[in-house]
Amino acid sequence: AYTAILSNLTPYTVSLGGTKEQASTLIMVIAITGLIGKILFGMAADKFSLRASLWAAQGLVAVAFIMLAQATSQPLMLVGSSLLGLAAGGMLPVWGALMAQVFGLSSYGRAMGLMGPLITLCVMPSFTITGRLVDTYSSYDPVLYLFTGLCVLAALLLLPLRLAGDAR
Repeated sequence: AYTAILSNLTPYTVSLGGTKEQASTLIMVIAITGLIGKILFGMAADKFSLRASLWAAQGLVAVAFIMLAQATSQPLMLVGSSLLGLAAGGMLPVWGALMAQVFGLSSYGRAMGLMGPLITLCVMPSFTITGRLVDTYSSYDPVLYLFTGLCVLAALLLLPLRLAGDAR
């Protein structure tokens, strides 16, 4: 969802009456807040439950998508983009720590290596889905709401996962 929205941020901004320069500012904001998210969530991964940290990141993505869908001004787009950057940056350290805990350090490399193609297979349809929904509805709102729902589904999939750090 993140990759599809990021790659469509410029046409989305332009469709709302913004300029390409405003869209590039949003992309820069995502990059900067992504760096901040890596630092903040990296610290959180050491202090809090990994599940809670990942839920926080997923929640930020969902809120960001809703804000972007309802954005009527550049300031709202900036806030939504900031939240999206924080979340995307935050997922990386939390995901890495989660993978180490679930698969163990001795299998970490293999698990991450196998995860890459799986993630790619999950990401690829998002571009087609985004294009189809935008072409059908002449709006990015349906895809943003769909991806919000997928974030909620992903969060629910974490419920049965048993982690040692849950007792924190």
